Amino acid sequence: MNKIIALSVFFAASSAFAAEPQKAYTLEEVAKHNQRADCWFVVNDKVYDVTKVIPNHGGGEKPILNNCGKEATKAFETQGGHGKHSAKARGFLDGTQVGILKK
Repeated sequence: MNKIIALSVFFAASSAFAAEPQKAYTLEEVAKHNQRADCWFVVNDKVYDVTKVIPNHGGGEKPILNNCGKEATKAFETQGGHGKHSAKARGFLDGTQVGILKK
């Protein structure tokens, strides 16, 4: 019985969270977040705040810092020409999403 209640609460909370509309940002708004202490970028029309990722990035800080405030889909998808990011890295990126790109 407790498992059913716990699952019901989980799914209700998940549904409520998923129903919230995502904030939409223009590329001009994203461009304001262009430094180490405040770094956002866009990948596949999703806006990410990757500020906290910078010191822990496996490929070093430079690839992220070079893309702060920018449309970074190509850089992310190709790792700057070094191949694709892992599923784990993609999942981690998903956790930093703050909105979508307004077109």
